[in-house]
Amino acid sequence: MSCERETEAEAFRNWFASQTTYNSLSAMERALNITEDYLHLIKDGSRRATDPELRRKLREATGLKAFDPISDVPKIAVRTVANHSNLYKKTHPHGNLQNLTETTIKKSTTNAKILEQPIDTLLLIKEVKQLREKVDQIHTKLTEANVYQEIAKKPSSNNAEERAKTVMRLLMSLSSELDFFKSCTENERKIFKRIVPGQDVGYITTLLRALYDEDKFQRWLLFSTYTMKGKENGD
Repeated sequence: MSCERETEAEAFRNWFASQTTYNSLSAMERALNITEDYLHLIKDGSRRATDPELRRKLREATGLKAFDPISDVPKIAVRTVANHSNLYKKTHPHGNLQNLTETTIKKSTTNAKILEQPIDTLLLIKEVKQLREKVDQIHTKLTEANVYQEIAKKPSSNNAEERAKTVMRLLMSLSSELDFFKSCTENERKIFKRIVPGQDVGYITTLLRALYDEDKFQRWLLFSTYTMKGKENGD
């Protein structure tokens, strides 16, 4: 960890612990319009605030001199400029050395900034995991919304085709939800069995099978007096 990063990190930690304006780093990031989690990296010393606009925001918000503009040119840039200057004088005694110097400083400073910001592999893995969890949550909500939307539809009572299409869409949504329990843990399947009554499942599967054999269906109707438990419980 560079000395500059540690100096900024320590100054920022001390300031944040004593201030009362922001109740969290996330609140500060929102107030200053800073990318989420960037302040956490600065606070723990993982990254230095090298962007001029970011440093300006932090300087104005905290009043810390540690976030003054970076005015020093990296040593690598100074050495490179000196080497190029000597070579340029030998080969172009009447050339414009100022343009060469300015261009070299810009390139060297840019390279120094890139080197100053190492890639945090663990942080990237964490961010990818969080994105996957959000995608899974969105998928679950969309599936639930589709199911409720299908349930809310009220096709005409004498329109068998529309009702059959509704059942088909519900079966597809049900299949998507059940896929989760095919690969989940035993404890998660226990939760499924606790919430979904086995009698309800048996009733639905028996009814579906009976619908494909008219004789069996007519006999099933004579003895079918079961009421869905889930419906009674308001689930």
